[in-house]
Amino acid sequence: MSDETRILLAQMMLLGYKNSKMKHGLPTKPGHEFNLSRMTIPKYWLTIKGYKGSKKCVIIDLEAVRSIPLFKRSSVRSLACAMNVNPSTVHRLVKKGKIRAHSNTMKPQLTEGNKIAIRMQWKWFYMSRVLQKSCTSKTQMTKIMFMGACSRPRIANGVVKFNGKIGIFPFSYIVPAKKTSKNRRKGTLETRPIDRITKAVIKTYKWPDRRGRTIYIQQDNARPDISPNDPDFRRAATADGWDIQLIFQPQNNPDLNILYLGHFRSIQTIPHEKAPRSVVQLVDAVLRSYEEINPVSLNYTLLTLLSFMDEIVKVKGSNRYKIPHIGKKRLDRLGLLPTTILPDVGDALEVVIDVTRAQVAQLESQRS
Repeated sequence: MSDETRILLAQMMLLGYKNSKMKHGLPTKPGHEFNLSRMTIPKYWLTIKGYKGSKKCVIIDLEAVRSIPLFKRSSVRSLACAMNVNPSTVHRLVKKGKIRAHSNTMKPQLTEGNKIAIRMQWKWFYMSRVLQKSCTSKTQMTKIMFMGACSRPRIANGVVKFNGKIGIFPFSYIVPAKKTSKNRRKGTLETRPIDRITKAVIKTYKWPDRRGRTIYIQQDNARPDISPNDPDFRRAATADGWDIQLIFQPQNNPDLNILYLGHFRSIQTIPHEKAPRSVVQLVDAVLRSYEEINPVSLNYTLLTLLSFMDEIVKVKGSNRYKIPHIGKKRLDRLGLLPTTILPDVGDALEVVIDVTRAQVAQLESQRS
């Protein structure tokens, strides 16, 4: 075919396409006009249109990885965040062997006392690989306890009236440095974590200045948690018009802990993407991650908590139930997202009757 014929054929094919589909009988008509085979026209059209394959893989310049600071590529997630790609892309490079983990063997964590003798020790060899540790004990790793508080957000017609975030508070303190080192001078203020979290430490953290209705604080059954009848807490909780009540999370029901259910789980990976190198940077990363949480996701978590409560009522307080899935995002797009999830009246009455019978039986046993 001449170039003029090719151009005319391409124009006829373009005019005959509608909604990315070829009209019925389109290859036959140009074939009669240009004396071409019916099979030639579709092949020529593929040449014009070009082949559309799957989405090409992201091409990463491996030399650019070397320019990234070491503390920003200490893990797959932090490296992916520094390169602005998905973690799965980095995982594929690791699987192909183009990127591999490396530890510095030139500066081992050995003291002079480790180098004065030859030591012999027994060792078990495992079939599967055991993760290596850079610290002598897990207790030597820097860690900070955070206390978070949240409630249900208030969203009306898609507008967030209250984001539900009460706050997240690090258990840390600031002290001046006692000695001069290569990192800071003497007297420089340093943020240090509180290593032992006790009941006395818990009491020092105050509630925000907001009076009103009764405030219920739910806590888990950890040892540092104080008792609801603690005299110091009751004195502070009822002073100046306050009415703050402490309640415990039901035992053997971790699904009723809303912070671990969604809030802490949402922010636990974000600080690692920012690769903190000090206590101050770790605290700042967690606080920023807390502020970046979408209030809509917190509302979803509250609905999940209510659905768990509904399932617990159905099984009469047991934890033998399946995790419910109601499709919250789909319902939210359709404008059908419920504001609350109430248990069935019949199931609730059965629970009340069973609890009443158990209390009566306990009273009768005490009398006898």
